Amino acid sequence: MLAPVQTFFAAMSRYDQAGMRAQVLPTGMATLMRQGKPVQLTLGDFVDHVKPGKARIEERIHDPQVRVDNNIAVVWAPYVFLLDGKPHHCGTDVFNLARVDGRWLITGIADNSRDCPAK
Repeated sequence: MLAPVQTFFAAMSRYDQAGMRAQVLPTGMATLMRQGKPVQLTLGDFVDHVKPGKARIEERIHDPQVRVDNNIAVVWAPYVFLLDGKPHHCGTDVFNLARVDGRWLITGIADNSRDCPAK
């Protein structure tokens, strides 16, 4: 169940829009909570915003909770977003997935964002 999420993040770290798009329903929605306000865009638009840059990016989830019922699933997991290998921000990711033509696809993403705790 985590495979589409991990594949999506791996593609994102390579700025591979085609690889990201292969894991989502482009008309699904992303809701990104930023400073208490929702920013919403389609998953297709979200992918379009991931353009190659000079910085290395990586999003890592840990301790995922997964719930599956027939053709739908939810993945809830804390994450850390790394910029050039250093924590940039942290939060929680929530992925909605659906089995479409035998494949699990991400149909929605919600996340929040905050400064990472100092170590």
